[in-house]
Amino acid sequence: MILRHVRIPPAGLPGTLWLPRPCQGLVVFVHGSGSGRFDARSTALAEALSQRRLAVLLLDLLTLQEERCRWNLFDTELIANRLSGVIRWIGGQPDLAALALGVFAVGTAAAATLTVAAHGPIQAIATYAGRPFLARERMDEIRVPTMLLVPESQGHLATQNQFAYRRLAGPKAIKTIPWAGQLGNEADRTASIAELAGSWFASHFRRKPRAPAAVTDGPGQSASRKPHPQRDGQAFRRPRDRELLPETQRQEVDP
Repeated sequence: MILRHVRIPPAGLPGTLWLPRPCQGLVVFVHGSGSGRFDARSTALAEALSQRRLAVLLLDLLTLQEERCRWNLFDTELIANRLSGVIRWIGGQPDLAALALGVFAVGTAAAATLTVAAHGPIQAIATYAGRPFLARERMDEIRVPTMLLVPESQGHLATQNQFAYRRLAGPKAIKTIPWAGQLGNEADRTASIAELAGSWFASHFRRKPRAPAAVTDGPGQSASRKPHPQRDGQAFRRPRDRELLPETQRQEVDP
């Protein structure tokens, strides 16, 4: 197992990379904040995923300074911008570029991930406590296999995730995660999430290595143009506001 600390330009986003040998793909574990990577539960989950022969890159898509402005936490345009930059960086890393690519997104990073997946190289998505409905303008375009994990303790997200689930056009699943007290302890809860997400990525990662793909800002726009002072030069359009299902089963499931 290789453990590496990285810093991703142009915003200088710090991240931690777990790289098992061999591995069956890379999961970019992202928060739509500036401090989520410091949560012990995030580190434990990243380690659990890496034990399933998945490389994991854990990072926040905002800086600590940007997180202080609450508006940035819901700026899916900015967050999607940052995720695209991360994917471009991965494409330039010799030991990562050929790996199948998945994203595990928390919070508003879920909407940003769906935005990027509409035209990027992402092969599979899993979200936790996500707000994918913020990407509803692009929802009908998403064909990437997507699993929505909803914490039982955050019931207000259940209806919103069900809305997103119904709109997704590709293989999909939705699952309610019991709160830690019901599972016994936090470690069991983490293991449950890792099992669900790890199996989802493994079943949807294509065996054939992907070629490094440049992520552009959209049709006809180049990722190499001059960066915007805050949005790194990309022009995403802002989106408006219990059991695991097999990918062939599309019926709605109550959380």
